[in-house]
Amino acid sequence: VNGAAVSRTNTSDEEIISFITKKAFAEKLLMEEHTRVPEKDKKAVREVMKELFHVSSVTEDEEVQMQDFRLYSQNLLRDFEELERSYRECPYPGKKVVESGKRLLRAVEPIQRSLEFFQTVSRRRDEFLDLAEDYEPVHAFFHGEQREIFQRAVDMLAIYDDSKTYIVDADLEDTVAQMRAILRKEQPYSDIPKLPELREKYMAAYMKVLQAESAPVLDGIGQARARVLEVLNTKEYAAEKKERWLSQFAELRDGAERCNNVSTLRSYKDKAEALKIRLLNEMDILDAQLAKKKAEEEARRQEKAAQALGVTVPEEQKPIVYKTRKTRNVTIRSMARTSSWRLEGPEDIDRVLSELRKALTAELAENDIVNVEF
Repeated sequence: VNGAAVSRTNTSDEEIISFITKKAFAEKLLMEEHTRVPEKDKKAVREVMKELFHVSSVTEDEEVQMQDFRLYSQNLLRDFEELERSYRECPYPGKKVVESGKRLLRAVEPIQRSLEFFQTVSRRRDEFLDLAEDYEPVHAFFHGEQREIFQRAVDMLAIYDDSKTYIVDADLEDTVAQMRAILRKEQPYSDIPKLPELREKYMAAYMKVLQAESAPVLDGIGQARARVLEVLNTKEYAAEKKERWLSQFAELRDGAERCNNVSTLRSYKDKAEALKIRLLNEMDILDAQLAKKKAEEEARRQEKAAQALGVTVPEEQKPIVYKTRKTRNVTIRSMARTSSWRLEGPEDIDRVLSELRKALTAELAENDIVNVEF
């Protein structure tokens, strides 16, 4: 009708009767003799349905058989589309199988004529059977525990890759290589049971590295905390600030102790150093504010005393208004502007000291006091 094929798979019985009996469709309806589908083609479709969809077709009705095939095909296509979303989250195995399976099912989907449909499926029978065989382990992977095992291994290697610059450990590197070899296989399914044992070996080796790396980090946090506490204890506002400031160092230490990433762990030492400098700077600001307040109070006291005596204090004898001394806290590393010095002779020492002198002099040119933290 109007160039579109009409069959019981896409048209109701009532509509078909209307097409045949009503004059309105007399010029729009084109009828052709139905060609029976060869038995070998119907057999091929039944075989594909059994292997790919795990269903057995008992009907001999070609239209119904084609309709059933299309229904199961659409269900499988939805499964493939769901898996494609999973592949965007993690490099799970079987992606090529899913992509080729989609293309194969999509090629058959638009066919409306039963003879063409059966011939197409029959002609591509081997492709459908290969898909059934290849998709079986993929389906088992996503619907069993293998997916979780694979995901854990991927997550562990992501942590290792983020930290490998800081890691030198032969046992750990060998274990990582074995895990990576499995994860990169197109069909790793038979090797995935090896991953839990490799994961345990990885954890044992990685924890040794983590513990070795954590010692200097925790020490650095402790030193930064002790330095802030040392200065804070000399201040009149110590009781007000101590609990909150020390809790910030406790939070850093807790984060470092729970951290399972060497790269992230090392950053906690830098965070502690930055916190130390920030709190020292805050104390300098508070000290300046308190000194200014005391100076202003002293000036007012003297002025009131003079007024009480009926004396006018000459301008030159009035107390000098407090002037804030600009203080800057810096680290020796920021002044050295490098993480290491290479010395091969006295001239190298002179060069390093000259550069350090220039950096310190530049800081003093902009500040009244430069406090260098080591």
